Amino acid sequence: MNTFISFIHRDLREGLLSWKHTLFKFLFQPFVYLFVFGYILGKVFPIGMSNGNYSDVVAPGILAMMVMNVALGTAGSSLVTGYYFKSMEAWLLTPITLRGFMLSRVVSGTINSAAAGIIGIILIYLVLGLSPANMIFVFVFILMGGLVFSIIGVIAFTLPKTPDKAQEVLSFILMPMMFFGCTFYTYSVLPSPWNILSLLFPTTYLSEGMRAAYNPQIPHINTGIILIGLLSGLVILFYMADRIFERRFKDFLW
Repeated sequence: MNTFISFIHRDLREGLLSWKHTLFKFLFQPFVYLFVFGYILGKVFPIGMSNGNYSDVVAPGILAMMVMNVALGTAGSSLVTGYYFKSMEAWLLTPITLRGFMLSRVVSGTINSAAAGIIGIILIYLVLGLSPANMIFVFVFILMGGLVFSIIGVIAFTLPKTPDKAQEVLSFILMPMMFFGCTFYTYSVLPSPWNILSLLFPTTYLSEGMRAAYNPQIPHINTGIILIGLLSGLVILFYMADRIFERRFKDFLW
């Protein structure tokens, strides 16, 4: 357990030391998204909706993107560090199982994405004046989203031959998740068959869950279906990550 906690503490300390990069991820990038898509497009050019405007639609999606980006980056960054600085051998010799090491990556990603989610809630309130109708639901979805995307980060950074090739995997999955995952629009506007395709992406469930938590009057997927989708994704992705992690590190050859 001490080794597990030490790995998590290392990741948190590394984030604090790289404070410029951390500020960019946690503050500057989401602020630009909120200002352009939420304030300018949402306030200056409101979309005709009886239950809200475009700010109510896009702000929860941007919050979901914050959770996704921070979870992916945190879960994979230490694997890249271990590859470039040749420290992976030492890490694998510590008294921790491969699954325990993998879970430490997932927990680190989840903690950082939860912090990003809290900052996102504050930014949405400061920029757009929006606050969640159900704060408990927001935190539940932030934690579930952090877990899902941290596991995806582990997969993306261990599936290629070396972690520096992870950008090829991420570029393949991030664009469809962002643009077909209901981050910038509600699921209700998607025609068939695109609405079926979007159900394959965890961003759909996370974005729609955030909308349900922020403004239940905005059209969204049923909350029960959202929870089932996220839980199913957790089970499936954890199994995949566990198998891929074991295959990559049981005979370490980097």
